[in-house]
Amino acid sequence: MPWARAAGDPVAGRPFPGRAGRPLAGRRALVAGGMRAEGRAIALALAEAGAAVAVADDAGDTGRRPGARPLPGGYGGPLSGTARRISQLGAASVAIHCDLAREADCQGVPAYAALEFGALDILVVCAGALRREPSSALWLVRAARAFLADGATVVLPGPDGSGPAAAGDAGGWDAAGGAPGGDRTIGGDGAVDTVVGAVELPGPLGDALRRHGIRVRRVVAGAGDTLGDIASAYVDAAGGGGRRGGGGARPGPGVPGALI
Repeated sequence: MPWARAAGDPVAGRPFPGRAGRPLAGRRALVAGGMRAEGRAIALALAEAGAAVAVADDAGDTGRRPGARPLPGGYGGPLSGTARRISQLGAASVAIHCDLAREADCQGVPAYAALEFGALDILVVCAGALRREPSSALWLVRAARAFLADGATVVLPGPDGSGPAAAGDAGGWDAAGGAPGGDRTIGGDGAVDTVVGAVELPGPLGDALRRHGIRVRRVVAGAGDTLGDIASAYVDAAGGGGRRGGGGARPGPGVPGALI
């Protein structure tokens, strides 16, 4: 049963049609920062892998009231264009207009994605979403926890790396409850916080995720990586793997993408 939800909550995970034979078939993903080049590449790669994909970003929809909201099918612009390309790949899609620099918008985005798809299996926060407001990742993860299926995966950007794009676990946050590692601080309430790349997730939030088998992973992009490399690493992280975006080797200790 996902989170502390009421009995019969419609957000409970249910089968979702996907592209048969693909590694992420039947999975439901939300990509925050989907209007930027990196976000578009990640969203399309997830769709190619079989997932239904919601893309969220500022679509420039300034003529209406502020706040997060799904865009109508005929709406123009890059964000809706990404959603249409996802649909052309045979995957379900929805575009959600939001200002990722506003906490209220970040709170609404996962709810709209879940209304469209049901419980979410994958939450991706792109690096571009953090450049304007670093707190947006924390806001999104905190809001999404009520809409994530048990065993879901959260993928966050790591710090810039010198090697190829690589996917890896955020220390101690995997479904198996492995030993904590990496960059950790002690919060004022005594709870242990974990830093995933440049994103600090409070200890209580991490505990809540861990109780429901939610994996928090990170992707480190190197200076020589193409968008395809980065997208490949995100897809691999979403699927639970740990290979490099441009190669195939699992990163080990001291390699970008290893436990932090």
